[in-house]
Amino acid sequence: MKSSIRIFHTGDFHLDSPFSCLDVKTSDTRRSEHRKIFCESLSRAVDDGCDLILISGDLFDCGYVSVETVNTVFSALEACKLPVFISPGNHDPYTPNGIYAKRALPKNVHVFSSEALSRVDLDALGVSVHGYAFTSNRYFSNPLSAGYTLKEGYINLLCAHTELDEAIPKFAPINRSQLKDSGFEYAALGHDHIHREPCVAGSTTYSYSGFAVGRSFDELGFGRALEITVDRETGCTEVLPVTLSDKRYMIERVDVSGADSTGAILEKIGDMIKEKQYGRETSLRVIVSGTISPDAALPSVDAERFSLALLQIEDDTIPLLDSSYLENDITLKGALYRGLLEKLRSEDEYERRVASEALRIGLCALEGKSFL
Repeated sequence: MKSSIRIFHTGDFHLDSPFSCLDVKTSDTRRSEHRKIFCESLSRAVDDGCDLILISGDLFDCGYVSVETVNTVFSALEACKLPVFISPGNHDPYTPNGIYAKRALPKNVHVFSSEALSRVDLDALGVSVHGYAFTSNRYFSNPLSAGYTLKEGYINLLCAHTELDEAIPKFAPINRSQLKDSGFEYAALGHDHIHREPCVAGSTTYSYSGFAVGRSFDELGFGRALEITVDRETGCTEVLPVTLSDKRYMIERVDVSGADSTGAILEKIGDMIKEKQYGRETSLRVIVSGTISPDAALPSVDAERFSLALLQIEDDTIPLLDSSYLENDITLKGALYRGLLEKLRSEDEYERRVASEALRIGLCALEGKSFL
């Protein structure tokens, strides 16, 4: 047996995601890129000398995926030749008419097909892989509660789509205390898309792989997988994140306090983009905040202006650069300001934003200016 084992851990690819916020052509392009990144990730595993691949669920976004995607995925899995284990998740559960059951799987691919925890031994590697499957989009039971048997003398791994310590569990809940007492050398987890640091509980190292490819502004940064090395003699487990995608979503907040024109706001946004070195690989949401002149309207600008893939600008400013004249103003402007003042100072961001926009529009209307 090898003195150490190298594992490629990925999951939550959500292949064939609709990308519904994009136009049809761009959505098709993104899905194609998504497939390409998956295939490249398998090649990465081979090139980096990994011994096996663990896919911890939600490889597909749903059961209704294109024939092209299914064929591409399983052809790539077969071509990599490494042992591959898939633990179907809530988006791609194992069902009689589902993706995994309807086709013959490559000989090197094992898909767990039951909610009951089972084990597959790789004798040539001295590794045992334990896993289970979602069989619907919910799995309320604890998959470790029925018990399991570790393979003595082998490196025991868990491949699991799960949520940890949730108060109202819906997705195969596991407790951290169970992982601490589990005896697994490594638990490859899926479902949580956030990129977190690996954790250690007892002798078990566990980690979520996080999202593989960012699909929206709730998945920030470059997508990744994990490469895990388990030393058989020392029991030491090392986890190394590896970047998969070359595109990312990012959110930045820019304080534009003092801006007295739309141009001034754009200049501050441009300075931030230059400082962060964002380019065409980045889809960016900019939240502009601060106290500005009522004459400074929120800009509408194409991403091309800053050489970005996508640019969204959200307004969290307060148009009160010099509000002292409004506080005591005896005209309708002052009345409008005083009527909105409580909401302008609200702790609720949404209420503050609505009141700010109402003040801006109202002041423009009273001065006979366009508020678009």
